[in-house]
Amino acid sequence: MLRYWHRSGDQRVLDLVTLTLDAMARGGIYDQLGGGFHRYAVDERWRVPHFEKMLYDNAQLLPLYAHAYQITGSPLYARVVRETLAYLEREMWHPEGGFYATQDADSEGEEGKFYVWRKAEVDALLGEASRLVCRYYDITETGNWEHGKNILHLTLSPEQLASLFDRPLAEVTAQLEAAKAVLFAAREKRVKPFRDEKILTAWNGLLLSGLLEVANVLGETRVVPLVQRTFAFIERHLLRDGQLLRVYKDGQAKLPGYLDDYALFIAALLDAFESLGEARYFRLALTLTEVMLEEFWDEAQGGFFFTGKHHEALLARPKQVFDQALPAGMAVATHVLLRLYHLTGRADYLQRAERVLRGLASAMAQHPFGFGSLLCALDFYLDKPLEVVIMGAPQAPATQALRRCVYQHYLPNRLVVPLDPQQYETLLQDLPPLRDLLAGKAPINGQPTAYVCHDFTCSAPVTDPAALAPLLRRR
Repeated sequence: MLRYWHRSGDQRVLDLVTLTLDAMARGGIYDQLGGGFHRYAVDERWRVPHFEKMLYDNAQLLPLYAHAYQITGSPLYARVVRETLAYLEREMWHPEGGFYATQDADSEGEEGKFYVWRKAEVDALLGEASRLVCRYYDITETGNWEHGKNILHLTLSPEQLASLFDRPLAEVTAQLEAAKAVLFAAREKRVKPFRDEKILTAWNGLLLSGLLEVANVLGETRVVPLVQRTFAFIERHLLRDGQLLRVYKDGQAKLPGYLDDYALFIAALLDAFESLGEARYFRLALTLTEVMLEEFWDEAQGGFFFTGKHHEALLARPKQVFDQALPAGMAVATHVLLRLYHLTGRADYLQRAERVLRGLASAMAQHPFGFGSLLCALDFYLDKPLEVVIMGAPQAPATQALRRCVYQHYLPNRLVVPLDPQQYETLLQDLPPLRDLLAGKAPINGQPTAYVCHDFTCSAPVTDPAALAPLLRRR
C-alpha cells in the first residue's frame, strides 16, 4: 500500500496505512512497557493480543514503521521502532550473534500473566501518579480483560491527557516516562515467558534487512555491530560446504536450507552491501544466488521449488507462491534476481525473474492479497530502481550527509552503491559485475559525490545534499 501511495499519490491509501499503524501502536498488541509486538489480536480494536511474540513479526514491523516515519515524521512511529529494537536486543539476542525465534504467551501456566496488571499493583507502585497513568493505559478496578486484569493500551494521547488533568504537557510526559520505567522494572522481576532459542536462517535474514533499514532511516548505528555479528554467526554455524542450513540450536546446526532461507539471507546480504559498503557481503550474495538457482530453480516450468535438490526425495516438490506469516520465498528470490540484474547487468537473472512474474501474473490479478510480496517485486520490475552511487570515505561527515539525504526519502525502488575511493580499484577487481554501473564515476574535486541513475540515464554528479534531494523526487 505504501508503494501504491508512492506511485499514485493517493492520500486515502496512506490514510489507511497510518490508521492501522496508529491503532496497532496504541493497542494491547504492542507491548507498551517493553516494546515489540505480540503475534496477533483477537478483537477489532487491537486491544487483546495472543501474547506470544514472534521474531518474524517484529522483523517485518520494524521497517514498516520506519518507512511510515520517513513519510509522515510521526514521533509515535520512531518510538515504536526504537522500543521494538530495544526489546529485540534485550530478549531475543544470542550472545554469540543471531536472534532467537519466539517467546511464549504463557508464564507460570497462565496466558499473558507476565504482561497484565491489576489496579492495586499499579497504585502500590506509583502512588499519586497512579491516577494519571491508569487513565492513560485504561487500567481499572474491574479490569479491561478477564478476571479483573488489565492489558495496557492507550486510550488517549499525552496532549489529551494533559488537557484532561489540566497540567502542562511537559509535566505529564515526564510523569508518564517515569511511571513507565517503574512499571517496567517491577515487571522484570516476574517470571518471564519461555523462549524458543532456535536460530532460524530465514527469520534472521528477515530481521537483518529490517535492522539495516532502521540504521539507515533513524540513524540507529548501534544496530550495526548486531548485524555484523549475526552475519558472522550465520556464516560460521549455518553455512557449510557452500550451502545454507536451516536451524541452529544448542550448539548444533542442521537441516538443509529451504528456499526462504536462501532468498531472505541473500536479500539481507544485498541490504548490508548497500548500507555498510562492504564488498564481501555482495560477493557472498552472488555466490549463494548461484547455489539457490542450482538447488531450487525449476528449469522445465519456471519458478522455484521450496525444497532443494539435496533435500530428501518427495513425491512432489512443492512451490510456495503465496505469502504466509513470512513473505513467500518465490517472491523474495524474484526480487533478489531483479536487484542483482540492475547491479550486474546479467540477463539470465532478469529472464528468470520475468518468467516468474509472467507465470504468476494471472494468479496475482485474481488473488492479490495472497501475493503482496510478489506484487512488490512486480512494482520494482515495472518502475526500475533509482541507482544512487555515493563515492566518499564512509565516515566522512560529507559522505554521511549524502547518505542521510537518501534515506530521508521513502524510495521503495532504489539501489544504493556506496564506494570508498580508497578501495575503488580493489572493489572493481573484486566485483567485475559492477564495472559497467560505476564506469566513469569519480569524486568531484576530492569531495564525497553522489550520482543518481535511472533506466540507463545518470544525473550530473552532486556533492551537496540540497542538490541531491531533488534528484530523488522523480514524481
